Amino acid sequence: MAGNSPPDGEIVDMASEPADSRMRNLRARAYPAHEAGGFVWAWLGEADAVRPFETPAWAPTPDTNIAIVKMHAACNWAQVLEGSIDSAHSSSLHSTNMPTAEVEGSTATDTAWLRPSNDKAPRLEAEVTDYGFHYAALRRPIRDPETHVYVRSTVFIAPFTVLIPPNDKYNLAQMLVPVDDVNCMFYWIAWHPTGGIGQDAWRKFCAAVPGVDLNADWTKKRNLQNHFLQDRAAMAAGDFTGIEGIPAQDMAMWESMGPIADRSEDHLGSSDVAIIQFRRQMVAAAKAVQNGEPAIGTTSATRQVDLASFEGVVPRTADWRTFTTRNARGRRSGRIGRLARQPATSARSASRRRSAAAGRAPASAGTGRSR
Repeated sequence: MAGNSPPDGEIVDMASEPADSRMRNLRARAYPAHEAGGFVWAWLGEADAVRPFETPAWAPTPDTNIAIVKMHAACNWAQVLEGSIDSAHSSSLHSTNMPTAEVEGSTATDTAWLRPSNDKAPRLEAEVTDYGFHYAALRRPIRDPETHVYVRSTVFIAPFTVLIPPNDKYNLAQMLVPVDDVNCMFYWIAWHPTGGIGQDAWRKFCAAVPGVDLNADWTKKRNLQNHFLQDRAAMAAGDFTGIEGIPAQDMAMWESMGPIADRSEDHLGSSDVAIIQFRRQMVAAAKAVQNGEPAIGTTSATRQVDLASFEGVVPRTADWRTFTTRNARGRRSGRIGRLARQPATSARSASRRRSAAAGRAPASAGTGRSR
């Protein structure tokens, strides 16, 4: 059937049918759609259950600067997302692109993100929320490791969005959208209300330039069949993976697990807290839908633009949980900068004042939320 239809599905033109054709009384199935944050969003559910459109976390204002990388991943979306929410792997897999340096926090250059920690075994703490969960990877910083901790918090917005820790130039988010059981689209968004990184520069940094690194259908020129063009000479010279671009390094891990990883053989460790939480939450969500309950992510009262990931060196007495929402206000106003390094003595004094006011014993130095 050839024809045009407006958003409500009414057929307004059908050149192949006469004027009195009964076909002109038909309506096409129409889906409400909105454009925001560099994407077109469509409601594919029932018409009588449409939720008010919610702006994504990376578009707090209509004129936010947004750069997007799009790549095809030849595997199940869930194993890709498990990589996105795993903070521990970046210290090893991406160590060439995220080297240790004497910096206050993640610092972006044209070719790397410098980090203030060489701790490859972070301690993880997670908290379940109405939108999914958030968690923190707590590492020893190079400077003041006795009194401070390097915090990198990640936000999982069910069912397929992740806000990963930012750097000093731009915020970062990922979407892992299923195509079918064994294919998905990987979107990596860099954004900033006023500054950030341009579209061409972001694609170049990620080694994801269409026509150079990617084919016209967003499949990769570095892929499992050609071993992601791994450069063994570069590895011998010190490059950890020999694979160009952070996304391709991740893809090598995800796709080499097979189209759908066999999780029955997993041996999850202490750094897999977020992955364990994700699996528990998604299994429970699937069972809930089978029982006629709302799908996960459709009933949250928390706005995405009120959420933000976080990274920075803070006193050990600081509570990383407060940064998820408090930092969002700074993100919307254009402040990417991390918290000023606070002396541990001041942090202890503030902790004692808060504890005294609440009638509690004060926390000792080096204890508290961010252990």
